[in-house]
Amino acid sequence: MPNEVTDLPSGPSFVWYGMGVAITILAVVLGWSIYDSYDETLEREFRELETQARLGEVQISASLRSLDLILRSVIDDALMEPKIPENVAKQRKLNWLTQFPEIYLIGQTDAHGRVSSLDSLDKNDAFTRFAHFDASKREYFTAHVHAKPSEGARIHISRPFTTIVGLKTIAISKAIRGKKGEFRGVALIVLSPSYFESVLRQVLSHEVLDAAALHNRQGDIIFRLPDPEKYIGKNIATGEAFRRYLASDHPMTRFTGVTVTDNVRRLLVFSRVDESELDIGVSGRYDVIMRSWYRSLYWKALIFVTGFLLCIALGREMRRRIREQDVASATIQKLAFNDALTNLPNRRLLRERLEQAMLSGQRSNRYGALLFMDLDSLKPLNDQHGHSAGDALLKQVAERLLVSVRAMDTVARLGGDEFVVLLRDLDADLVASRSQAAVVAEKIRARLSEPCVLQVTDKADRRKSIEHSTSVSIGVVVFLGQELGEDEILRHADDAMYQAKAAGKNTVRFYEFPAAN
Repeated sequence: MPNEVTDLPSGPSFVWYGMGVAITILAVVLGWSIYDSYDETLEREFRELETQARLGEVQISASLRSLDLILRSVIDDALMEPKIPENVAKQRKLNWLTQFPEIYLIGQTDAHGRVSSLDSLDKNDAFTRFAHFDASKREYFTAHVHAKPSEGARIHISRPFTTIVGLKTIAISKAIRGKKGEFRGVALIVLSPSYFESVLRQVLSHEVLDAAALHNRQGDIIFRLPDPEKYIGKNIATGEAFRRYLASDHPMTRFTGVTVTDNVRRLLVFSRVDESELDIGVSGRYDVIMRSWYRSLYWKALIFVTGFLLCIALGREMRRRIREQDVASATIQKLAFNDALTNLPNRRLLRERLEQAMLSGQRSNRYGALLFMDLDSLKPLNDQHGHSAGDALLKQVAERLLVSVRAMDTVARLGGDEFVVLLRDLDADLVASRSQAAVVAEKIRARLSEPCVLQVTDKADRRKSIEHSTSVSIGVVVFLGQELGEDEILRHADDAMYQAKAAGKNTVRFYEFPAAN
């Protein structure tokens, strides 16, 4: 119904949309920052690993050149014509052995693989059993037998093996070739893998690294820190990181994942050692390296949660304020268009509804009617029981009027004890329309004449119920479209109401238009 009071709307949903957008932007910004910082952290740490790998590569290359120098010295002595005295050659080897304590022995074989000379600093002669040892089946010998003469400068680094005296060793060998390139045997160094320990310790001097290893191209671990005894000789060829490295054309590759050596997730860099068959791998534990990123992730997550909660709190506060504004606005509006006591349309809204009814009647050619009514006994009630009793009566009158008309009709209070009922879209015939308006007016008159039970407060501030009977004088004017103005319709209805009062009250009178001349 037009006079029905509806619930006020809640705060606009755009507040939550705005908060949702703000939270989304915050999430995107922080997400991108987290992703970017993750990439930046990985890139920074990989660069550190690569720097250390290059350091190891340079120093291992230098160490291999030292071994190559020893082998060249042995080859030069073997090929010298006339031959140098055996004691002189032996002394040179002993000097090398003294200078490099990780070398167990220095020797050479003939073209058939039999050890022809051997020198060691082992005072217990533990290596004397190598004398005249047949090395023809050994890798460090066979690698050179079928090599091209042009590869004579190449040194070969064997896979780790355990000697007949129970030592873990590797053999570094180089072909001995005559002036015409004929194969005459190999120069041989047998040394402990710990020869490379000092280099790997320098590599591990950077705080983010915790493992460094030297491998051959078959994936055998030559030496590894930490725990060298645990890992020397183990093979990593089946590991994804090493397989990717071998398949790559780049001299240095990166890997993030679980390593085959210790099943620990790591950042790993493999690098080739120039002019050799060795590779160096340096790595750090992923959880240790990314610790700073995890801390930033924690703080960024905390920022997001804080921002999320702040947005929710701000959204609720904004929604509350907007709802209060809506309530206050609905209240410019109710005061502007509705009666404060009965919540019925006031004079301003009545005039708008009357204008709409006139326009509707103009289009449909149907009559409308305005019922102007005034209560006959409000003042005595106020005088006897106070204005609260009069207000209670006015509220009940409003309720009875509302249930007496159609949903399309309008019930308004003009002030005091004056009420108006606007009936629209009656019949197209004047007589029928007057009859319809008369029925409604009589219905209202009879309903308002019924006794009312009112809750009032006496002078002692006590609540009590009283029964009160009232009557109403009703003036009716029937109009068609815009033949009359709004003010004329209201004035004619008011005149008819006073005619009803003059006729003894509690009655209905129609305004009769003067007959046309």
